[in-house]
Amino acid sequence: MNQGGLRASEIFKLTWSQINLAHGIFNIIDSKGKDRSVHMSERVKEVMQSKTKGNSDELVYPGRENKKSTQISQVFRQAANKLFNQGVTDRRERVTFHTMRHTCASWMVRQGISLYLVQKVLGHSTIQVTEKYSHLAPDQLPLAVNAINKSIMEHKEEKIIPFKKKA
Repeated sequence: MNQGGLRASEIFKLTWSQINLAHGIFNIIDSKGKDRSVHMSERVKEVMQSKTKGNSDELVYPGRENKKSTQISQVFRQAANKLFNQGVTDRRERVTFHTMRHTCASWMVRQGISLYLVQKVLGHSTIQVTEKYSHLAPDQLPLAVNAINKSIMEHKEEKIIPFKKKA
């Protein structure tokens, strides 16, 4: 389960000191040179609460011999291949761990979350990286105009100073 579109490298180096269960936050440290906080969904929070908490410097998901993993497990690859990749010959169409990150971004955009917020959640360095998801929200422009119309109607009764032509 990949919460918030975390990168595999962020999950590999996640320690218990980076988890704030009281507030439901992952504090991602030095990922591509930046820190960020990622909020947990309720389901992810439940999963994290069910795990046996280790010392603050211990990895949440240790690899072999309790060392930091450096690659996606063979178990994940086998499951993805069995469930999604049978008969897929184009590697660009194969389900990988990174597919979950793209899915997270796609779902946020489809729910109307701004590209700016998607950028912050995923930790993209620039908005241009996030803009590749903009095609998933073609109805957002009319929504923006409707928001302006709604505001105008809500403030219709307020004192408005009309424009007057100069004589």
